[in-house]
Amino acid sequence: MEFSEIKLLLAALKYADLYEREVRAEIPEGFKESFEHQPNFRGWASYHITWDVYEDDPWKCVLREKSQEEEWNEILEEVCPVITPEGEIVTAEEWNQRSSNNGGESNVQ
Repeated sequence: MEFSEIKLLLAALKYADLYEREVRAEIPEGFKESFEHQPNFRGWASYHITWDVYEDDPWKCVLREKSQEEEWNEILEEVCPVITPEGEIVTAEEWNQRSSNNGGESNVQ
């Protein structure tokens, strides 16, 4: 089974779990259980948040250091400018420095 097929099925199982719906995709026999019995499996709702699979071994659950959302926010902070309340355009790094000096947090929520 291809990496992309495995990721698609895992996402379908997460969706089914989150929204209490039946999986529309055809799940091969034993597929779901092969992940549920691994020590790093943290539940279907936690797929992409606390655990994932990687291309080098898509059949193995691995724990994530950061969720996909946190990783995406870090990328945004690196490349997206910020418009301050005063209308000034600054880099996200500069805005974060200003915010941390004022006791604030990251500009991406």
